[in-house]
Amino acid sequence: MAASAITYKRHRYRTQQGKWRSGPIPYGLQPDSTGWFEPDPETYPILLWMLERRAESQGYHAIAKQLNQGIALADGQPREVPPTPGLIIYRRKPYLERQDPETGDIIRESRPMPSGTWTDSTVEKICKRVFDGVYAGVLRWGERYNKFDEDADGNLKEPVRVETGRPLIPESLLRRVQAVELAAQEGELATMSAFNSSLLSLRCGACGEAIHGYTSTKYKGEKKYCYRTYRCAGRGNKPGSCRMPMLSADEIERLVLEVLMQDIIERSRETLLEEINDAIARKRGELLSAIELAEEQLRELEERRQTTLDALTTQYKGVGAHPRRAGRAGRRCARRLRRGRGADPQVPAGDRDAG
Repeated sequence: MAASAITYKRHRYRTQQGKWRSGPIPYGLQPDSTGWFEPDPETYPILLWMLERRAESQGYHAIAKQLNQGIALADGQPREVPPTPGLIIYRRKPYLERQDPETGDIIRESRPMPSGTWTDSTVEKICKRVFDGVYAGVLRWGERYNKFDEDADGNLKEPVRVETGRPLIPESLLRRVQAVELAAQEGELATMSAFNSSLLSLRCGACGEAIHGYTSTKYKGEKKYCYRTYRCAGRGNKPGSCRMPMLSADEIERLVLEVLMQDIIERSRETLLEEINDAIARKRGELLSAIELAEEQLRELEERRQTTLDALTTQYKGVGAHPRRAGRAGRRCARRLRRGRGADPQVPAGDRDAG
């Protein structure tokens, strides 16, 4: 049996037993004595920090940006840029090994040092493993093949997925991150965090311009302050045109909810349903009118198109018929000339034959 077949069967058997095979160690973890993983004291807190931000529905780019700016895992600690997975691999093994084909000796070559910059794809790969990967206690193997689709016995290679029952992050954090990843995968709006959510269709009472939600983040020492406000577009686009100050988002939203709830309480259920149905009927009528207008315009455009095509067809037919008509007329004239020469008595017979 070939060495590659033996290696494949050994790795497959090890995976089916719920044991990690060789490969890159997941971020924040280190191998234990049972073939699985345990938290790495150096990087596990960084892993939890990233997953907490993802559980708050922050995007991969936002998390990577914060990591590159430096984070403080506890109060009083200085902000530092944590090591990336590539940098950790480099620290563990700063060289590459290859075998000399002639002598069989192992040669070590220097490995280029990674940049140490966090990227969106790196954060995404880590968060994806929480959804259905190592961090959730799921061992996956055999999803990619580089050479053959069948093993040495002719059996089709199939991926292996094993539920080890040994998740590596707290259960509550695991469920929250999985919910965010699932919502992002299905394209739901639930991926937007509450910090980035704002009310719609607000108008300034001073100038009549739209009011938009505005978020900002400031650092004072090691502390981080996040602010949510509403700002008039007239003030932002044309400084001095509006004197409406920036308003606290929490206060505005509280007042809006109070007015909305009071309006719902004052109205009866039947009246509210009737108003909703009337609004739906109005919108339906507007949509039907728009559809009828679009169909009428489409018919007019189709008629214009057909008229233009007919005119072009007639024009090209006329252009194509003129050369043929001229050719037929020329041939008729030539035949008449030949007949006329044969009937002319003043032309000698020899000349007619020569002609």
